[in-house]
Amino acid sequence: MGIKWLVQDTSRSIYAVNDEVNALNKLGYSFSTFGILPFTNTITGLDDIDKNSTFIIRGGTKIVNILEYGTADNISNELLLKLKNGISHIDKMFDQAYYSTLNLPLLNSNSEVLNIKDNLNLSFSTDKFVKPSLDMKAFNAGIMEAGTVLKYYIESGYYRENYINEKVLIHDCIHIHGEYRFICLYDKVITGSRYQQEGRLTINTDIPQKILDCANEYVKLYHPADIFTMDLCETDNGIKIVEYNCWNGSGLYAMNIELLFSTIQDYYKNKVQ
Repeated sequence: MGIKWLVQDTSRSIYAVNDEVNALNKLGYSFSTFGILPFTNTITGLDDIDKNSTFIIRGGTKIVNILEYGTADNISNELLLKLKNGISHIDKMFDQAYYSTLNLPLLNSNSEVLNIKDNLNLSFSTDKFVKPSLDMKAFNAGIMEAGTVLKYYIESGYYRENYINEKVLIHDCIHIHGEYRFICLYDKVITGSRYQQEGRLTINTDIPQKILDCANEYVKLYHPADIFTMDLCETDNGIKIVEYNCWNGSGLYAMNIELLFSTIQDYYKNKVQ
């Protein structure tokens, strides 16, 4: 019995997995690795797991999706519930269609929100930014070029089979100077990283003070879960919130992973006492 970290080591960057495993080893925390068989909801590597443990999950969005909806193929309901307690996710709270109504300083604050199934043949005369409303990423967000049909845009990249049942956010394109990711606990920022600069992947710890100050202000505005990811960006019109995501399936980029994991370990330790 105790706290055990579970790190997904399949269908993820080997560098990300190594960074997380190395941090857990340095901290001396108990952990195991697991996998998900491709194109299935079968979770591997948990046959001998101590079901009395308190679990903390690190993986991709698929493991969060499996645990959120309780559709694992080979896991007992008892273990499934225990694993679900290891993610910080509530569907509605991470749905941008919902938190767009809360008067937050969002990048796409006045997006059009549409049911995909009713708009598969939708196209526009100008380029548009499109993204899934839910944070489980049923398809890739990006720029849909003028004249492109929504169905073609979605199916030309990564997408999940059930994407048709979700909502899409559509907004005019906005010039973004830099993008930053922060992992937060309640109303405090734990750690963060830059991940994009002028449209190019730029992973480092170089976060301007004005971005840090804004993150510490914005984190107090909305808490979709006890632990959550908050992405910010700098635009010509100021610093905006890009979106909120489940931290369990979010990339950590150049964050201080030891600080992050030790803070979250302490949170779970206090939670179970």
